[in-house]
Amino acid sequence: MFNSKEQWLLILDNVDDAAFLLATQSNNSGSASKPLREYLPKGQSGRVLITTRSREAALKLVEPCDVIAVGPMDEADALALFEKKLGVQEDKNEISGLATALEFMPLAIVQAAAYISERAPRCSVRQYLEQFQKSDRKRTSLLDHEGGQLRRDREAKNSIIITWQISFDYIRQARLSAADLLSLMCFFDPQGIPEALLKGGKMTRTIYRNLAKATNLRMI
Repeated sequence: MFNSKEQWLLILDNVDDAAFLLATQSNNSGSASKPLREYLPKGQSGRVLITTRSREAALKLVEPCDVIAVGPMDEADALALFEKKLGVQEDKNEISGLATALEFMPLAIVQAAAYISERAPRCSVRQYLEQFQKSDRKRTSLLDHEGGQLRRDREAKNSIIITWQISFDYIRQARLSAADLLSLMCFFDPQGIPEALLKGGKMTRTIYRNLAKATNLRMI
């Protein structure tokens, strides 16, 4: 319960489809109840922040005057984020070059910085950039394919997919069983992965065996 005298902030992230908040819900008795939107807290001491990539969804939930458009990150903010996440002194020109290659995408920058920090001093900004450029050339034909479902949306960048691939390649080299498990988990709904799958056992091995036949997954 929200205390009307205390400051609070409720964040609803990635609401690209507002239907689940607006649709009438059915209760146990079979009768209709209020939509979920009606249960969102109200009060002058707090705020509800909704993030979405869909302007249509935004306008279903708030007034046009309450929509705040967030543009792409600029170079200065990208460099500041990179330097903050790295937490070490690196050559600013090399950081700038990598940030540019990553198209100033926050998610890609965070991914790259985490990888560099985890592997330091064996991996520097310059070495990561070289690996990124090599991966970019190898995967251009795949990542630029617009007809498939590789992109989360039309604004998704190659840089994000490549940073994920670099991290996954490292996991595969460091611990093959972890890479195999991640490969298997991608077939499941992120909110509904069976607990038994993470504990191993006969059922897990059966799932691996069946999916391995269809997708060439390696077995643990």
